[in-house]
Amino acid sequence: MMPSKNFPYSLSSTKCQVTLLAVLLVLLLMYYFHSGQDASLAGDSTEKIMAVEGRQQPPRVQEQEEKTLLSCAGEGEAVSSAVIIATGEVKNPDWRGQMFYRQAKARDPTSNPLPTVVLLHGAAFSSQTWLDLGTLKFLGCHGYQTFAFDLPGKEKSGELKGVDDSTLIRYLREKFQWSKFVVVSPSMSGRYSLPFVTSGDTKGLIGFVPVAPGAASSFESKMSSVNVNTLHIHGENDKGGMKVQRILQKIPGASEYVMKSAGHPCYTDNPKEFHKVLLKFLENL
Repeated sequence: MMPSKNFPYSLSSTKCQVTLLAVLLVLLLMYYFHSGQDASLAGDSTEKIMAVEGRQQPPRVQEQEEKTLLSCAGEGEAVSSAVIIATGEVKNPDWRGQMFYRQAKARDPTSNPLPTVVLLHGAAFSSQTWLDLGTLKFLGCHGYQTFAFDLPGKEKSGELKGVDDSTLIRYLREKFQWSKFVVVSPSMSGRYSLPFVTSGDTKGLIGFVPVAPGAASSFESKMSSVNVNTLHIHGENDKGGMKVQRILQKIPGASEYVMKSAGHPCYTDNPKEFHKVLLKFLENL
């Protein structure tokens, strides 16, 4: 059949085939674009409906962004051959911000579930500190799932407006579903840990390791009612830590460990000694 004079090329021609393929490609792109837009609109609609109805929107944990595998060689009697270090963010529309965290987890977990360790930090530090000191790796290699957070307004975390300092740890407990956990709380982070420890709602908390925590004097009258295994670690040269010890010793059964020749951030002066003391405490819980 001869092509019409009004149709310059036949369907079998190369030019025609290329044109048809281009049209199909454009149609496919339009389809995927509109599908994604519809899904996005659907998600927005759900959030708007929840807001109108007055329902609290659940916090969202962003999928972990970065994963690093570190060998446990040289970590003493490690129970795992390697530890996985990951990062993520806890997001909640009510916060108007997000909370950054680092997580360490043994590649070869033990058959007997160990408590989760929660590392807070002082005013001049962040979760990066625990990574640099090797604390995340050390605990992960010994089988302890560990979270190190950037506290509100620090490093990669936002201001988290709308979150009460006294309820932050309780909130994270529910979010990550910690059934058994230990809180390590140096210096400034006492403003978050001490309200929780003295609140009476310490479900799941089986150990508390304050490291010369701030705000202790504000909770002195409640220390005698705390029912949590407690180890206060502080530096020999930290006068503030010595004062805090006189308050924390009111916690029934609380013990003390003084790091020789160490200052206020004693864990930075001798990380290996700090790790050894912390591990012994964890193993005796």
